[in-house]
Amino acid sequence: MSIILRLLVVSLLATALVGCGGGGGSGSSAADTQQSSTRSVTMRGAEFPLQRAAVQTLDISGFSLVDAAYSAEVSGMTVSLVWVTETELAFLLPPQLEAGEHRIRVALGGKEWSLPFEIADYAFTERSVVVSELNILFQQFRAAMDDAIGAMQAANAPQADIDEILANRQLLDTESAAFLALTDSELNYLLELLELLGTDAAQSKSAYVHGDAVTSPYLAMGRASATDCAYATPLRRSVSKLALGISSAVLLGSTGFGSIVGAGILGYSLATELPKTLNYLELAFDNCWVAHATDILESFPMAVKSAATKSAEVPVIVSGTALDFESAVSLSYQLRVQKSAPDGIASYLVKIGDIAAYFAALLSEDEKGLVENVIAEDYAELANTGALSLEGISDAGVQGELSVIDDDRFSLTFTAEALGTENLDFTFLISDNLNLIKTRFQATLTATEHCPFVVSEGHDIVPMTDKCIIIQHSVEGHGPAYMEYRNGTVVLTEIFNSGGVNLKSLKGLDAFPQVGQYLVEVPAYWHEESIPFNDGEGNYYSVPSYLETNDSGVREETDYSAPYTNASGDWSSSPLQQRTYYPNGDYGQFDYTVVSGWGSVFKYDLWDSAEGSREVFYTAPLEDEFGWTSVDDYALYYSGGLGSELVTKESYTTINTGSGWSYYLNRIDYYLDDCYVTYAQSGDIVTDTCTPPAE
Repeated sequence: MSIILRLLVVSLLATALVGCGGGGGSGSSAADTQQSSTRSVTMRGAEFPLQRAAVQTLDISGFSLVDAAYSAEVSGMTVSLVWVTETELAFLLPPQLEAGEHRIRVALGGKEWSLPFEIADYAFTERSVVVSELNILFQQFRAAMDDAIGAMQAANAPQADIDEILANRQLLDTESAAFLALTDSELNYLLELLELLGTDAAQSKSAYVHGDAVTSPYLAMGRASATDCAYATPLRRSVSKLALGISSAVLLGSTGFGSIVGAGILGYSLATELPKTLNYLELAFDNCWVAHATDILESFPMAVKSAATKSAEVPVIVSGTALDFESAVSLSYQLRVQKSAPDGIASYLVKIGDIAAYFAALLSEDEKGLVENVIAEDYAELANTGALSLEGISDAGVQGELSVIDDDRFSLTFTAEALGTENLDFTFLISDNLNLIKTRFQATLTATEHCPFVVSEGHDIVPMTDKCIIIQHSVEGHGPAYMEYRNGTVVLTEIFNSGGVNLKSLKGLDAFPQVGQYLVEVPAYWHEESIPFNDGEGNYYSVPSYLETNDSGVREETDYSAPYTNASGDWSSSPLQQRTYYPNGDYGQFDYTVVSGWGSVFKYDLWDSAEGSREVFYTAPLEDEFGWTSVDDYALYYSGGLGSELVTKESYTTINTGSGWSYYLNRIDYYLDDCYVTYAQSGDIVTDTCTPPAE
């Protein structure tokens, strides 16, 4: 079955076309409804003038529709009606229908129905203008079709489906014979239809929807009810457009004008409505699916509000699962929630599943997973934890904390100051303050074993309540090393010399790397090397010589100078060079000049990036009454990486303002234009060879 026909089948399985009626209303009046005892047929929105190119709907009451298609007559022209649900038929009005009053006549339920409606006035746009606007839309649609073809080929989709999209793409050629054969009225109708499909009424009516950027109106404390879901209406509208819009080709005929309409709507669906539907679906799933049972470790009972209303006291249920904790060690849990779609979306799940199946080659794995979760009858998802609290710890010597990690997870931590080697049994309550129910858990608390399981000979072990210190007396020919362990894992290592001066410090790694070794796979650590020395008077000192930090892939290395005594008589060292490496390949560097007894001042600044680089050169150290400094001398800017095409050079003049050294821009050389601009100290332009003199 072809994509067009398959999506027509989807549309026939669809529920009501919410928001797709042409009149903008959902009510009825005596003018658009005919009743026969308990039976009625209503033309949706006919109390208002209808837009001629909008999808129209007949609502049926009192009897069911059983056939897949029906026909009607409008002003002497035959109209196809497509079954949507047992109580709804969808149709498109003929493109040549003029503005004004009309009637639709149809035989349904053993009775002839004649319903009045009015077509709103519409502007008739010149053919050349319509063709130009359609061509802009078609260019976008053809690009979307090309992307779809590429994705389908990569997924080894049936060649027949690929050929069909290719054929529809060719129909969107405004120079083709089929397109040129369309009348002016048909062209106007086609443009109006595509523009109506692209208009989402929810964007102006909903306080939560602004284009495709939808902000969740719900707080993290809980899920909203189905009727409060701000995403239901735009999701229903988008899904209905995506599925039923494809049937336009059938509704208007399968050849000529109808085929071009079908091709246009297929392109629109691929370019616009498919990604929009997936976006609304994810937002609705995250915010609107309703939880109806909760569970923690398969023992947290179902929380039912009605159970609490029968008693003045909040009921307490005893859990059948015992929990084990180590002192000061946090354990995380998640609430398992059985969820179901809100009423306003549930009837659309079959249609969503079929659309996803037919466009499977175009969906990412995450999008496929989303659809699978959405259409599942019973979906176990993590619940919101904001309504939980910890209380009622039975042992006064035990302290506990419940911490919310995010909307779905929380952690429990227990400690006891007097906890020895014996286990401690206690109970606690978790209170669900939203559903007004409490659960009592039995728990056992044990002392945390921070020290590692195996320790080499020659090490002293100092176990503590919150950590374990292991002392190695001789390391690398120096003095002792202190290693701090938590939960059996080393978190800090420090090596000292015999005089007690720190030589190396390491956090976040279990072994010292070589200086300059880039450990990309380690998300965060710091590694510091120090220089020990004796001042000749029996005093030991230590100053940094190298520091390396890595934070989420951004690594910095800093080299320090040899030790010197500063103005205060203390031993110190100062940065010589700082290097920064970024995951995308960008590189930054600062070079410094060390002023004896004072510290470092800037010497050179480099930023090297494929997107554009710069070099900044500083003056030699300058001294004033405040100390030493340096200021910008000149800067070079490149079009790409360092060594690429030189774009500009900025030159500066150094001045002493009386309150310190400063500088001002005195010249910019533009190498690409072979010109320059000079400036006065005030910033005024003195010479501008880039701008030709006025004639």
